[in-house]
Amino acid sequence: MAYDPNNSGDLGKNKAKTQENHPDYSGKITVDGKQYWLNGWLKANKETGEKFFSLSVKPKEPRPHKEKVYEPIDDDMNDSVPF
Repeated sequence: MAYDPNNSGDLGKNKAKTQENHPDYSGKITVDGKQYWLNGWLKANKETGEKFFSLSVKPKEPRPHKEKVYEPIDDDMNDSVPF
């Protein structure tokens, strides 16, 4: 039987975390054929201290390409060459 990645995903330790508000865990998940980013923060209940995950899901969309903008070069050269 072939592996079907639909309605499943993965979540691993976020090795790129550089700030406190960045997710502790990150990954991806596929639901109904659509791909999403999955982020998780390990938190603790303020009253009981019991640990839990707080999760967020964001559509995995292609990042827009930044178009290169070329500005004309200010040509101060004296064109004495006839071509």
